[in-house]
Amino acid sequence: MDKSLSYNMMVKRVEDTDLEEILGWFESRGIPMEPDYLSPTGFMVPGKAAGFVFSTDSNFVIFECFVGNPEITSEERQEALRQIVPVMIQEAKEMGYKDAYGFATSQTMIQIGLEQGFRHVEKCDTIVRSLI
Repeated sequence: MDKSLSYNMMVKRVEDTDLEEILGWFESRGIPMEPDYLSPTGFMVPGKAAGFVFSTDSNFVIFECFVGNPEITSEERQEALRQIVPVMIQEAKEMGYKDAYGFATSQTMIQIGLEQGFRHVEKCDTIVRSLI
């Protein structure tokens, strides 16, 4: 498949020129984010929302770093995310992965995941440690 083509009329691959907009959404929500924390495999509905596919060296990918534009309605963000997740699923399949994991605290993202065939596994806390 030609990677430059959109998978959906609204969804497109995240390009370097989109990062300023996406990082601004994280910043406005008080979430520290750097460009090198985002996977190079990302999808977005411009002006509305984005999500990223993180490759692993095993048989699964991780869907993470979902963010929406806080200046639009919740309904607009949710609709964009509902368009983005199926594209991410298709991309992960084309990449040859067997499973996709998502880690969410947002009830909206949990609901969208369940709608897309994800199943609830467990609740967990996120911990992080700097390696530098």
